Amino acid sequence: MDSDSAPLSKRDKVFFNTAKEVAKFSDHRCKLGCVVVDHHRIISSGFNSKTKCHRLQAELDQKFFKEVSYGPKHAEFTALLPLIRKRVDLTGATIYVYRETADNKLAMARPCPRCMSLIKKYGIKKIKYSTPDGFAVEKVFKED
Repeated sequence: MDSDSAPLSKRDKVFFNTAKEVAKFSDHRCKLGCVVVDHHRIISSGFNSKTKCHRLQAELDQKFFKEVSYGPKHAEFTALLPLIRKRVDLTGATIYVYRETADNKLAMARPCPRCMSLIKKYGIKKIKYSTPDGFAVEKVFKED
């Protein structure tokens, strides 16, 4: 994966602001919001939750940690799930992930390995996420 920080376009700012607004619905102390964008249009959004769980998130967690998990939802998972269910082609999509700490500071929102596996599996080529110093852009390469 290639990662770099780049100045944000007006469109990027709109998508990150939307992800920030979505993050406000989170019941976790560190709030994450995610929007999935295809052809300059938001097609889905999601936020993390420590109390809302899902069987598929639990399966992903168990695969990576080799232990039982109740599957608290990650923002990326929540945004991707309805698109996966509808079999939406995500090969041209970009994911924006925004994270804020409990004291409202920008934080690292790079997707975890479990969410990254979903992103790769469904062919998403680019992720943009917040960092403590601003924002980063990463190109995603599907593993063979």
